[in-house]
Amino acid sequence: MGQIMKFTAENIRQFNESLSKQNPLDIALWAIENAESNKRNNATAP
Repeated sequence: MGQIMKFTAENIRQFNESLSKQNPLDIALWAIENAESNKRNNATAP
Protein backbone atom coordinates (compact mmCIF):
# COMPACT_ATOMS: atom_id res chain seq x y z
CA MET A 1 0.00 0.00 0.00
CA GLY A 2 1.15 3.52 -0.75
CA GLN A 3 1.81 5.90 2.07
CA ILE A 4 -1.13 8.15 2.95
CA MET A 5 -0.21 11.76 3.62
CA LYS A 6 -1.75 13.33 6.68
CA PHE A 7 -2.52 16.99 6.24
CA THR A 8 -1.27 18.64 9.38
CA ALA A 9 -1.39 22.33 10.21
CA GLU A 10 2.27 22.48 9.11
CA ASN A 11 1.52 20.91 5.71
CA ILE A 12 -1.29 23.40 5.14
CA ARG A 13 0.90 26.33 6.24
CA GLN A 14 3.64 25.30 3.81
CA PHE A 15 1.12 24.85 1.01
CA ASN A 16 -0.38 28.30 1.63
CA GLU A 17 3.10 29.80 1.75
CA SER A 18 4.03 28.26 -1.59
CA LEU A 19 0.79 29.55 -3.12
CA SER A 20 1.35 33.07 -1.82
CA LYS A 21 4.86 33.04 -3.30
CA GLN A 22 3.78 31.70 -6.67
CA ASN A 23 0.59 33.55 -7.45
CA PRO A 24 1.89 37.13 -7.69
CA LEU A 25 4.49 35.99 -10.21
CA ASP A 26 1.90 34.09 -12.26
CA ILE A 27 -0.37 37.13 -12.23
CA ALA A 28 2.47 39.46 -13.25
CA LEU A 29 3.48 37.18 -16.12
CA TRP A 30 -0.13 36.94 -17.28
CA ALA A 31 -0.49 40.73 -17.15
CA ILE A 32 2.66 41.22 -19.25
CA GLU A 33 1.54 38.63 -21.81
CA ASN A 34 -1.92 40.17 -21.90
CA ALA A 35 -0.50 43.67 -22.46
CA GLU A 36 1.74 42.42 -25.29
CA SER A 37 -1.23 40.64 -26.87
CA ASN A 38 -3.33 43.81 -26.62
CA LYS A 39 -0.56 45.82 -28.32
CA ARG A 40 -0.43 43.32 -31.19
CA ASN A 41 -4.20 43.29 -31.54
CA ASN A 42 -4.40 47.08 -31.49
CA ALA A 43 -1.66 47.36 -34.11
CA THR A 44 -3.61 45.13 -36.51
CA ALA A 45 -7.03 46.63 -35.78
CA PRO A 46 -8.70 48.35 -38.76
